[in-house]
Amino acid sequence: MNIKKIFFAISILFGFFILSANLIFAESFSSPNYKIIDDSINYGVEPSQSQNFKLQNSLGEQAQGGAASQNFSVKGGFLQRIKKTGSVNQTILQGSSGGTVPLSFLSFLNRDTTPPILSDILIVPTSESTLRATWQTDEEALAELYYGKTQNFELGGIKNPEFLKNHFFFITNLKPETIYYIQIIVTDKSGNKTKSDIFAIETLKDEEPPANVYDLSIFIRDSALFLKWKNPLDEDFDRVIIVRKIGSFAQNIEDGDKVFEGNTTQYLDKNLINDTTYFYTIFAADIFNNISSGAITKGK
Repeated sequence: MNIKKIFFAISILFGFFILSANLIFAESFSSPNYKIIDDSINYGVEPSQSQNFKLQNSLGEQAQGGAASQNFSVKGGFLQRIKKTGSVNQTILQGSSGGTVPLSFLSFLNRDTTPPILSDILIVPTSESTLRATWQTDEEALAELYYGKTQNFELGGIKNPEFLKNHFFFITNLKPETIYYIQIIVTDKSGNKTKSDIFAIETLKDEEPPANVYDLSIFIRDSALFLKWKNPLDEDFDRVIIVRKIGSFAQNIEDGDKVFEGNTTQYLDKNLINDTTYFYTIFAADIFNNISSGAITKGK
């Protein structure tokens, strides 16, 4: 066979192989609103496909991609120039490469992925039943605070619906001298979240005495005196202590004879000497052993 003819045949075959390869990698575009208007140019872009537009090569093979965008995709490093053929609900930009890129894709590329930074966290007790928590974020964020007697935060949480940089919460209706576990979560406008460490804070000791008993009355019996009253309404009320004394009222629970201690609303003091004046002071005590100033009465 003539060498020139052989070379010519090989050239044609090689050219067909090159053309086929280009056809395979040169993408065509299928969309209700956009179509390819010329051949692809290799921009080194990774293969991808989207949910709204799809690419297939000239041999009918659909593009497969590992990356996805909402409106735009390429395959094999080729970027098509496309033109609008119908109405769409996306604003598009004309890129310098000759392609059209949806704003939603640009927003995806430029979206904020940095979580807010928490700083200046301060959680302090303000009373035996209240904690105050304050902190700052480097950007406006929603704030949530969760608390409980365990790290499961079983008592629930508090949320602020406003985007702020300076945050504060009051946690109320707590128990005195009790450790509470607290965690803060902040979320910025892009949905990025930051969680704080878990803090263990103890409420203050209850040093406030309960109110005195009220409606105190005394009734005379033979060699006995009958006392009746109503207990204070304090939630932490625990018991009464009755101190009897001759000559004056007791000033504290050690100043006289302690004749009764317990949770009741009446007491009969027996085996007394008739015509002798007895002075009674009834002290109210709470669960933290705070003692009231005392309610007084006397009888003989």
